[in-house]
Amino acid sequence: MPFSAVLALCIGCGKPEPEAPQAPVEPPKPLVVATEATFPPYEYRAEDGKIVGVDVDICQAIADRLGRPLVMVDTNFAAVLLSAQIGHADLAASAITIIEERKLHLDFSIPYVTSGTVIISRKGEEYKDAESAKGRRIGVQSGTTSDNFCVEELEVKPERYFSNEDAASALKAGKVDLVISDIDPAKNIVKANDSLVISSGFLTMEQYGIAMGKGRPELLHSVNAILDQLVKEHKIEEFLAAHTKKDKEQAEEEAEEKAE
Repeated sequence: MPFSAVLALCIGCGKPEPEAPQAPVEPPKPLVVATEATFPPYEYRAEDGKIVGVDVDICQAIADRLGRPLVMVDTNFAAVLLSAQIGHADLAASAITIIEERKLHLDFSIPYVTSGTVIISRKGEEYKDAESAKGRRIGVQSGTTSDNFCVEELEVKPERYFSNEDAASALKAGKVDLVISDIDPAKNIVKANDSLVISSGFLTMEQYGIAMGKGRPELLHSVNAILDQLVKEHKIEEFLAAHTKKDKEQAEEEAEEKAE
């Protein structure tokens, strides 16, 4: 064999070049959602302490379709909006009514639920409309559209509470004359309290949306596309039905425990 061929053979028999180390794959960034878990059926604590509800199911669907793990952060309602505004949370989902004032600081998704506010009162002391509520002591959840309604429409300063349930407790104790609340939590409150009723029709009509900080067009587009699909598939209705049933069963269990 010629020397040149032997040399080529020896060179060909050398060790293969080591592969360049590959950079580790970054795990997907969590989708952080701020909420206030005292607003069933939209967000509340299950018996095991886990945050559940219609908004949680919606956000889980959004996270799944974005390929990101979901992290729900429970805080007070004012901080829910602020967290999204300053970027501490990607989204705010807490049965948030879309209003022009909030649009100054936040971007909103398309609406996914139409709701409204009503009056809760004690049986026998029923208030039928906004006019009959004027001059009365009114309890509301602080920072909500019910709060705004009292200040802007009724021109009264309401008694502000951390949650609608706290306002209802104040009503039962005689500290306020009535409570103004969104219809869904109002339904849950009267189910759990035989002495209270929803005594009015709708005072306002509202639409809920998911909020996020301004300047995130890609996230807004994705959320809107997913929400639109959930609405078309009637998934929102399924989520509402499922959590309304759970709330009813829980109220019945609590009533049975009290009777024992």
